[in-house]
Amino acid sequence: MGIERVENKDAVKERIREFLVTYDDEFVPSLSNRTGTNDHFTSKSENESISKYLETLMDQELLVCKKDGNIVGFLSYDIVKENEQISQFVPCVYISTTIIEKEYRKEGIATALNEYLYDNLDVNGDISYITRRTWSTNKTSMNYIESMAFEEIERIENDRGNGIDTIYYARELSVIDE
Repeated sequence: MGIERVENKDAVKERIREFLVTYDDEFVPSLSNRTGTNDHFTSKSENESISKYLETLMDQELLVCKKDGNIVGFLSYDIVKENEQISQFVPCVYISTTIIEKEYRKEGIATALNEYLYDNLDVNGDISYITRRTWSTNKTSMNYIESMAFEEIERIENDRGNGIDTIYYARELSVIDE
């Protein structure tokens, strides 16, 4: 298993699209009901929205995990300079999307991707936080994020549907350096 930063995004674009289509419905709302990685939700057609979501990923930094030469997971991130929900934490590194192939889950791939990011992050002194978000019914993700020393910083009630909150998390970069 190896982690690498993607330099040639065209070489992985179709594989990333496969991930988005395959795991679309594991997200709330589904990826096909979004137009990007850091915006609110829409009701566009599945193909149009997956394509728009993919394009926003292609504008971000990508890390991939390869096993036997095949991509089995990825993490995307970006530098966010404005975000009204977490304005006190910007500018920040925002982890927008992490997807691991189902058969490779629970093998430490998400942790390896995150650790690679922390170990190889090249940011200027203006950035003090890494942030990410999930939804309140995704207990697996919430537990994982909290286990990686992220703290809840904002909760938007019913943002993703009745009883489904959007939860933002942050982690100080200084915690990573210790």
